[in-house]
Order: sequence, then structure tokens, then C-alpha cells
Amino acid sequence: MTLSLASDEVTLPGPGHGQLRRFGSHVTESALVSAMHRMCCHGKSKEYDFGQRDLETAPAEHVRVCFAFVDRETYDGPPLEEWILAKAGFWTLGHGECSEPGAGDGAGQG
Repeated sequence: MTLSLASDEVTLPGPGHGQLRRFGSHVTESALVSAMHRMCCHGKSKEYDFGQRDLETAPAEHVRVCFAFVDRETYDGPPLEEWILAKAGFWTLGHGECSEPGAGDGAGQG
């Protein structure tokens, strides 16, 4: 799953049925790394030539999270003072076999 943070606000499901929570999407790299360090979570950074830097972490066994930061708000915009979060994604490793479509899990049903 990847979550784009191109808008000013992100809306995610809340803890209860039908509840939504709103979060500001302007997060700097230094703020996120500081929060991760406070939780004893560390990551590995990789910078690309096109103004993007990724931070990968493994907060739990078989779980990987990647945060992508950019150095400007638009492709032709001026560089920012701090890198900002553009998207976040996570994936799992070693999950079990998927069931056949339509095998009682709702997959393949239209």
C-alpha cells in the first residue's frame, strides 16, 4: 500500500466504524526521523539524483515501510530548506498463499 501526500491533508479511517481522522501532510524528514528515534526505530537512507531520498525501516518482523522525501514542492520549483515527505508505503514479507478468487473471501465478485 502506498499513501500519496501531495495534498495538504490526509484522511484515514479511524478506530471506530465509519470514523475518519484527518492529518496534516506536511512532514519534514527531520521531524519524522526524530519521532522514529524516540520510538527506537531506525532506518536506512538512499538518495537519488532526481531530488528524492528514501528512508526504509523494518518496524516489525516481515514488515517494511518506506518514506519518500523530496527537496522541492514542484519539479521546477526552488529547493526547500528541508526535505518533505511525499509518500509513504508499506509491504509485508513471507505472507501465506492467497486463496483462489471467489473462494468465499469476496475476491473476484463484482
